[in-house]
Amino acid sequence: MNATLVTDNTTNPGTIEVELTDETKALYPNSTITTILLNVPESDVVSVTDNYGNEWLVGDAAGNPFGTFLTKTTTNDAELKGTDPITIYVTITSWDGTLPANDDENVISIHIQRIGPGDEDSAWVTVGYCEEDDGNGGTQEIPEFPTIALPIAAIIGLAFIFQRRKE
Repeated sequence: MNATLVTDNTTNPGTIEVELTDETKALYPNSTITTILLNVPESDVVSVTDNYGNEWLVGDAAGNPFGTFLTKTTTNDAELKGTDPITIYVTITSWDGTLPANDDENVISIHIQRIGPGDEDSAWVTVGYCEEDDGNGGTQEIPEFPTIALPIAAIIGLAFIFQRRKE
């Protein structure tokens, strides 16, 4: 599972845009982002909206499993499908476009629902420090375990099939 993170510090307020990749959407067409954790003070978050224009709730991120994040933003309606891109508007003083990492070196954590068989599963995806830059402050891909594990499993499976044919 992958998502992209694009920041823009050239606007006022600045923006952080989070979106599932086309590959993830093709694999899980009903997947949706429902929670985003940031290491940005809640007071620096002006607002959060999805592609439908819905306002997201912004609050304290205490009690999450991915290190100490400062802010949690969640959708008001978990039944929305395809809510991304999610745009977070921020007013960070002297912001260079990079996001601060937390104590576990995670920059952001994203909760994705409606994945797996019957769209009944969910997963958390995190991203650590990344130097990829698109000229506006950065574009970062967030790799998840199945992205790497599934192709490797397929190769091992093919090798096993071809080995059995030789015997």
